[in-house]
Amino acid sequence: MRCDIDACTGSNKIAVGFDEGAMVLKMGSSRPVMSMDSAGRIIWTRGSDVFTANVRAADAPDGERLPLAVKEFGSCEKPPQQLRHSPNGTLLMLM
Repeated sequence: MRCDIDACTGSNKIAVGFDEGAMVLKMGSSRPVMSMDSAGRIIWTRGSDVFTANVRAADAPDGERLPLAVKEFGSCEKPPQQLRHSPNGTLLMLM
């Protein structure tokens, strides 16, 4: 299994990429800011709201920002503490 780790300069966020996807973590917090599965689907929360986007559907020249079509996935009664994609990529688990 391959794993790559990178940090954003001037930020408290770290990106971790691995065979099944990627995750961005905020230092000082154990919950992920976002999660990406191997198909390029990204999920993240802002408070109790859950959002989704697909990186593979976006197209931009190398080095440019990707224009993502963000969709609201729904909301929860209380903010999730963890985000996970199921191994087969068909389900999203909020805990």
